[in-house]
Amino acid sequence: MGSQSTPAPTSQRVEYVKASIAMLEHTSRCRDPACPSDSCYKLSRVMVHNRGCRRRRIESCFVCQQLVTLCRFHAKECHKERCRVPYCQRIRRKLQERAMALLDEPSLLE
Repeated sequence: MGSQSTPAPTSQRVEYVKASIAMLEHTSRCRDPACPSDSCYKLSRVMVHNRGCRRRRIESCFVCQQLVTLCRFHAKECHKERCRVPYCQRIRRKLQERAMALLDEPSLLE
């Protein structure tokens, strides 16, 4: 039989995303060049890539897209005034602007 990938159950995906967000938060704060976490090192390399990537500006870099998606998940729950997670403040500002725009829209039911 060929190997077929089946989607992970929702609870497994949720736990994976939570763990990924926790690692994103750790990596954003970590200043230890000898951090024992392999995930910290790998994610810090992704962040370095993102800062210099030319393709991310035209939304064609899969690595950058994944990082920004993870940052969006983080930003939806973040309440820190000065968060170090990439894009967090910008994403939160856009989410707030959208929420305000929805409040300003006249109701379709009226």
